[in-house]
Amino acid sequence: MANTPANLSATDTNLLDFLFANGFEDQTINAASGSFTLPSEALRGVLSETAVQVFSLSDSNGEALRVYAGVLAGVQEFALATRDASGKWTLGTWQRFNAEPRLSWTARRTADGFELISAVLR
Repeated sequence: MANTPANLSATDTNLLDFLFANGFEDQTINAASGSFTLPSEALRGVLSETAVQVFSLSDSNGEALRVYAGVLAGVQEFALATRDASGKWTLGTWQRFNAEPRLSWTARRTADGFELISAVLR
């Protein structure tokens, strides 16, 4: 039987895409402060020892922060990465939480919208 390119197909479903696809999360900073609770229970089933980006937030300069998650020795961990004014990314310390972690941020108004000032994951 010969392979015919027109008959070949594949499907790849990224489960993480569905966690944030319900429309309740605004992934663009649109106020001087805000917060978001990460659904750690929902993430647990799709995470592994390889860390993956599970959330991102953009400001008037583009992507401003990322939250990474993974499972190490059976325990779920999160790390926050932020972009500085020069565009350099810094990954924070990996953290374990007893409850669902909450991402909180502050921003300042600019002519183009809002710019991230600070963020914390607790």
